[in-house]
This record gives sequence, structure tokens and C-alpha cells, in this order.
Amino acid sequence: MGLNRYFRALESELSAAVNAHLFTEARLRLPALATHETLSSAMEVLADRSRDRNRDKDAITRALIAEYRESKKSYWLAAILVAYAPMMRRLRRGCCGNDIPPDELDQLMITKLIDTIDTCPLDRAWLCRELCRCTRRHVFKYLNTENAMRRLVCSVAPDQLAYDEATEAMLMASDSAESVHGSAAAAIGRDPEERAICIAYLRDRAGDALDSEKLDLVIATRIDGERLTRYVARHYPASSNTERRRVYQRIKRRHSRAMAKLRKVFAGEWQRVRLARAAQDERSCLSMAA
Repeated sequence: MGLNRYFRALESELSAAVNAHLFTEARLRLPALATHETLSSAMEVLADRSRDRNRDKDAITRALIAEYRESKKSYWLAAILVAYAPMMRRLRRGCCGNDIPPDELDQLMITKLIDTIDTCPLDRAWLCRELCRCTRRHVFKYLNTENAMRRLVCSVAPDQLAYDEATEAMLMASDSAESVHGSAAAAIGRDPEERAICIAYLRDRAGDALDSEKLDLVIATRIDGERLTRYVARHYPASSNTERRRVYQRIKRRHSRAMAKLRKVFAGEWQRVRLARAAQDERSCLSMAA
């Protein structure tokens, strides 16, 4: 469902007669809503982009979020989402050129706004501005991380698969498996949130194409930046040098097959995105012609 259809569905929920009593009851308890006879009146203030209404907009937003968090009723979430629909549409226009299908991008932005509504501290100054800023930051961070994940998967540096004699010697000299694990962990420099996004994206897109062992191998090498030499030493700390070399060659072949499958998965994904965008452009042209 596109953003416009989604917001129209929310507006229908807000205008339903069965929900009218919710705002009437809330305005008796919440000072920020007391001066508004209807929800539409409060929404008009939120739609006002003049700076002299910023304090009123913050107060109304704070009241709506507090009521939603306390009651968990979809009515209040719908009110907040509709109020911030213009921001979402502007954000949507700024996300052109990515490799995510349009419907998935719409769902991503809605999800990130709801996450921000759930977690944003209500004592923040300039709450409306903070809500918009955090939503944009989360959306673009997710998109940038996914793009980085694609680049990681589709480009393997030659030295990533080269057998590192120096590393092998160091690992063979390690006194315990704990020191091997510590060396591997030290190679992980990615931001934890970005790492979680990369792993979730990889499991979602490639979970059917790769088994768990191959996924873990790709995560270790392409997301965590671990060399295959370290990977082998970490998983086979008790093996002899000769055995470890044989295991290394076997895992290297497994890694190559996994990467080949991933490239096919992403090639199909990009084709699906192009077709979805072409269909969306065609619908836009037809609506304009009508």
C-alpha cells in the first residue's frame, strides 16, 4: 500500500463516528487539547508551518503521543501519522534513487516514524522538529546501511581470500581459544545498529538461498570484516597447521559459492525494483493524463 492510500485509510478511521468520543474525553484531561472542540481543529494547528505556532504544535504532539502510549489505541497513532503525513511525503521524495521497491520504501518510512513515536522522549524541546529529524535520520541510516551491504556482497577484495601466513603464525602461537576469539572480535569495527541492519537485511534477502552455515560465513567476512584465516582458526582452534590449511581451502570454496548465490539474489532484487518503479511511473503518467 502506497503512502497516499495508507493515509487515506487513517483519515477514514479518524472520521469514523465510533471514535468521536475519544477526543471529546481526552480534551477534558489534557490542557493542550482543551481549547479544541474537535480533532480537526488540533490538526489544523499541526499543519500550520508558521514559526509562531511551534510551541502549540509541540504541546499538541506531546499530548497525542502521551495519550497513544498510555491507551495503545490506534486512533491516537493514526492522528499523529496523519498530522506528519506532509513530512513523510517530503521524505519520500528525497529517497529517490535507492534500490528498495517503492512499496517497501513506504513501509520502511512508516515503520521508522512509528518507532520514533514509541521511543522519542516527550520532554525534548522542539518536539515536532525532533520527531521529524529522528525519523529522517533512521530512514537514511537504514538505506545507507543497506546500500553498503550490497556493495560488500558484490565486491570481494582479493586480499580478503588470500591466505595470510603472518596471521596463521600468530594464531598458531596463541595460547588459548579465548585469545583467538579476542583477535576476531577486535576486527569488528561496525556500528552495532548498522551491523544489526546489515544482518537483518542479509537474512531477509538471502535466507532462502543460503543455509545458516553459509550465512554465518558471509556475516563474518563481509559484515564483520574477518579474514578467512582468522575464521578458520576461530572455528578450528585445535586443528594442526596441515589440517587447518585443508579446512581453509574447503571454506574458501564454500565462501565463493555463497557469494555467487548472493549476487544472483541481488541481481533479481534489482530487476524487481526496476519493474516496480516502471509500473509506478506508468501509473503516475496515467493519473496525470486523466
